[in-house]
Amino acid sequence: MSVQLFIPTYNYALHMSILQSVIGASPKGRLKSLKMSSTSAWGMQLNDGLIDAIKTRKENPELIKYLLILHADVVPVTPGWLDIMVEEAEKFDADILSAVVAIKSNSKETSTAMETGDLHHPRRMSLGEVSRFPPTFTHGDLLVNNGCMLINLEKPWVETAQFNITVGIDEKTRKPYFFSEDWLFSRVARQMGASVWATTLVETQHWGLVSFNNRL
Repeated sequence: MSVQLFIPTYNYALHMSILQSVIGASPKGRLKSLKMSSTSAWGMQLNDGLIDAIKTRKENPELIKYLLILHADVVPVTPGWLDIMVEEAEKFDADILSAVVAIKSNSKETSTAMETGDLHHPRRMSLGEVSRFPPTFTHGDLLVNNGCMLINLEKPWVETAQFNITVGIDEKTRKPYFFSEDWLFSRVARQMGASVWATTLVETQHWGLVSFNNRL
């Protein structure tokens, strides 16, 4: 149940609290490797990180079971947060487990969402709505973020998974839309049979000029 941690960045810029968070991530010793990358092509970074983890596991299946993607501005502050993520994934047999992350806004919205009747416009979940679910939860319409995302590399669907951004013009409204790579990843993974979960057991801080916490 070991983990490869991947941190995509812009110019290798990290929030100062990230390193401290990583040091305390797994008192149980599950963190086996840490890799970083830097490019302006965000989706390419994520795909490269996923491909590298899949390759690492194929070469040494005993080394890692999971990939944990952590954004350079998302800081998990719960002690032993990586152990918690792995234990929750094992408990619920989750293919994807994402820690709920607040967006950089005072709106109390998160980057966890629910599908709507409009494929181009999911609905962000608020911190209040998330709090009404169990601490670790799933739903048939759940879309999760990759700010702090654990992926089970043992599952066959991972071999064809990709992080892609979708943009276009809505045929009904004739307005442009943008569909993020994390929501599309979890949507397509679910369509391929993956179980997608979210958790609030790990407290996160999403840093901009100030910190936005995933607690009410």
